[in-house]
Amino acid sequence: MQSSIPARGPVRLTSALVPAMLMGWCISNLAFAQWTSDRNTNMPVCTASGDQMYPSIISDNAGGAIIVWQDSRNGKLDIYAQRLDAKGTALWGKNGVAVCLASNDQRRIKTAGDGSGGVIIVWTDLRNSTFHLYAQRIDAVGQPATTADTSFVHHGVPANRNHYYALRAVDVHGNRSTKSNEAAVVLVGVEATPAIAAAFSLEQNYPNPFNPSTTIALTLLRSAFVTVKFLTIQGEEVATLVEEKLPAGKHQRMWEAKGLASGVYLYRLEAGEFAQVKKLILLQ
Repeated sequence: MQSSIPARGPVRLTSALVPAMLMGWCISNLAFAQWTSDRNTNMPVCTASGDQMYPSIISDNAGGAIIVWQDSRNGKLDIYAQRLDAKGTALWGKNGVAVCLASNDQRRIKTAGDGSGGVIIVWTDLRNSTFHLYAQRIDAVGQPATTADTSFVHHGVPANRNHYYALRAVDVHGNRSTKSNEAAVVLVGVEATPAIAAAFSLEQNYPNPFNPSTTIALTLLRSAFVTVKFLTIQGEEVATLVEEKLPAGKHQRMWEAKGLASGVYLYRLEAGEFAQVKKLILLQ
């Protein structure tokens, strides 16, 4: 279900507007009171500079909503999006995430859920000075969904021995493909390099998928107070791996998923003002 409502100025959800927009989503009026009971304040979705107009809203299938709108904060009409959880907490930053920042204007937004807590957005685009259609998928954590190569780092491999590797694809539901042909690799030596951090980063866990433990690696450009937390795909926190000040450099921690069901989870690194989120798959 989708609704597009013209507006001027900051996009806000009111206790009068939300029930009409979310009709049929089984969200009671009591839930709205958890957001704000002040009809003169309401719940801000975006208060960035410029105008935010023509919002489109869909359910995130977890009791919250995803709102997408036209935004002129950059001097032209771009597209931004925000996700609010069931309590009205903004999950994609204070003023949402950019969906499209191409030249000229982007207008006439249409949205649909992706079935995994994210949104698929299509719009009319004038980047080439004529009307064309463009689309983008934003995942459950507010990141553009892209298709990219997957990498794997095998640590602690003995030298001068044959090692055999094969690939198997695993989807978000845990379904596995047949195994590929094996490839033989001989490691003849390792050249040590200094572990100097060039930036803050969060690496993909390994192994992935995993059962029941996996390694989380991160790199700190400088010393910082660090938290690494695990969440469900709906954003509910289930575990904390790191919550302390760490020096600059590379760090590794082992995480064991005790008492959790199989499925896709998120892990989030926060180090000072830096934050990054990745997905991992638990197969029990």
